[in-house]
Amino acid sequence: MKFFIWGVIVALVVLWVLRPKSLRSSGAKPRPAVGATEAMLECAECHTYFPASEAQTAADGAVFCCDQHRRLHASH
Repeated sequence: MKFFIWGVIVALVVLWVLRPKSLRSSGAKPRPAVGATEAMLECAECHTYFPASEAQTAADGAVFCCDQHRRLHASH
């Protein structure tokens, strides 16, 4: 009986290690490589610069550093 339990444990470990790569990803955005440059954009509301990957875009094409600024700008 103990060989059966160890066999099941080993089989589960092997299946976990060999699972497809698509199932291994956590769904998070890949981080840019060290030293890679990223475009900086200016927020239409507060005029600060932020990475393009964090941009919030309005219907008129304006870009914002956060959703709060996008909503605030839309209410003007």
